[in-house]
Amino acid sequence: MQTFGHRDLILYFLIASVFVLKDHGVQQYLKLLVQNSCFLCIQLPFAFLSKRYLNAFPYQSNFSQRATDFEFIVVEVLKYGFRFLQHHHVAKVFFDGRVFEILNRIRGLREYNDGLGDVVHTNFKSEQEETEDLKGIWIYSKSRVNTQPHDVLVLYIHGGPGFGMGNAHMYSEYLSIFTLNLLEQGFNNPGIFAPEFPLDRFDSYPHQMCTILRSYEYLISISPPATHIVVAGDSTGATLALSLLLNLAKPSPNDTNIPLTGKDDYLTVPIVKAWGNEYIDDTDQFHAEVNYYDPGQLRDKEWWAKASPVYGLLVSYGTEELLEADTTSFTNTLKEAGVKVRVDRQNAQVHNWAILNFYTERLIDHREESLQIYAAVVSRMLLWNTNSYFSPDAKHPTRIITIDEDHT
Repeated sequence: MQTFGHRDLILYFLIASVFVLKDHGVQQYLKLLVQNSCFLCIQLPFAFLSKRYLNAFPYQSNFSQRATDFEFIVVEVLKYGFRFLQHHHVAKVFFDGRVFEILNRIRGLREYNDGLGDVVHTNFKSEQEETEDLKGIWIYSKSRVNTQPHDVLVLYIHGGPGFGMGNAHMYSEYLSIFTLNLLEQGFNNPGIFAPEFPLDRFDSYPHQMCTILRSYEYLISISPPATHIVVAGDSTGATLALSLLLNLAKPSPNDTNIPLTGKDDYLTVPIVKAWGNEYIDDTDQFHAEVNYYDPGQLRDKEWWAKASPVYGLLVSYGTEELLEADTTSFTNTLKEAGVKVRVDRQNAQVHNWAILNFYTERLIDHREESLQIYAAVVSRMLLWNTNSYFSPDAKHPTRIITIDEDHT
């Protein structure tokens, strides 16, 4: 698939506009345009020109020096958009799964799914009583899914669940290419399940964990004994993935308030604090269960040693993230606990760099760099312990990726 270009961006805004008109009417749509006209016509151009072209290159931030113009603009829009979304439910349509589902289908038809092989994604809704209301998308190889069991299943928890933003369809193309990379690394039949979360409201913890636990139990119920289960996520999804591990290890209470420092990230201190207030609506419960809400602050080495997967963890983050210091401290705790952890620290990258680059980079190799790194690490973790890898008709890796070089 080609990179996400200007025509895709225009198409995205057109589709989102149609749903805003359909769901909220012409008056709300015009109000949305008027409310954001100052930012789009004055603030955004001024920020772009002053920070990128009127500011000498040596005095620009590390992120600005590395980023493309398109990526820089997207980050500025996200900085503004996250503040705006807290108070304007109409604008959340721009993160609606319907928008990205249509956009991805049009892109696939236009480019004949070039580069995806027979990897497809389908909508899923459980019909089993024990997984009632479980919905999501399945991503798999069409020719392999009915001929051989999955040797690896990935439970992917997307960013933003519970905050009224983010959806599984936003990640369908990204995860389809990830599936292809896993096939190239030597897995016989990888599959990815990305659960869906309510988008129409801010949803406080632990409602998200109920969905994640049902998803995990569902994957366990359909998996043969030899199948590996990988839990992955980005942004809030990564936090919930860690919460899942802690819940599985020990089915809390030390409120650690580490000060947040400023970075050239689209996440800011006010946004993070506002989301935290929405995410946790019961202060007494928060103090009692703090380790599950905020697993990155847990320093109990014995608990982490018990909660960590057999084959280890991969932690990937950018040096320009608002929470970069917290993430570094967390990985040091894992290492001190004796946990197998590989750290992928990306220079001059902001929060959720993998998804941001996927949508903004102009070169395919740069766009898919995160997927190549993650597929390579997962293959090194699991393949030698995967039965299908040693079968006589096993497919040998066709594109062994070097992950020990300095990715910048």
